[in-house]
Amino acid sequence: GDQFEGMLFHREGDQVLVILGERGGSKAFKNGYLRWMKLNLLSDTYDDPNRIITRDGKTGIEVVIPPAIKGNTTRGIADLVLCGNSIWASATFEDETTTPKTFGSVIYKLGTLNHKLDIPITVNPEGPTKTFPLKVEGLWRISEPGFTGLCDFAAVTDEETKGEFLIIKFN
Repeated sequence: GDQFEGMLFHREGDQVLVILGERGGSKAFKNGYLRWMKLNLLSDTYDDPNRIITRDGKTGIEVVIPPAIKGNTTRGIADLVLCGNSIWASATFEDETTTPKTFGSVIYKLGTLNHKLDIPITVNPEGPTKTFPLKVEGLWRISEPGFTGLCDFAAVTDEETKGEFLIIKFN
């Protein structure tokens, strides 16, 4: 696979669902992938052989890159964030044919947790999106007073020469 760039944790009782987001953008893996595993907080230990990723989780689910992203280097998943049962992601691109390089990102609703035992994720990247001329590498959900939207985010960017901090509101 590619490099993991996003990670989510969702706890239900003594079980923790760990979701890993592979970025995509390589020749072998054009799009991003979600892979997962479940941990039992009471019985699993670091060296427990039963703690491995299940077959379904290892196979993963492909995430088709949203059409709002264009460029010659595309990452379908640069980061992941959970908002209720909704999984959100940032996807990025950099166009190396321009001088200086140009960057862009789209923040999009990637899918939802469906709480099934075998495949706990439903991928449906057709929800709301916001596009930026910046490379959004990190997302955090804001749940503070004054941020009343269903999913308000803080984001950090990396354009290789500078970084920025953004507030993104989906009302």
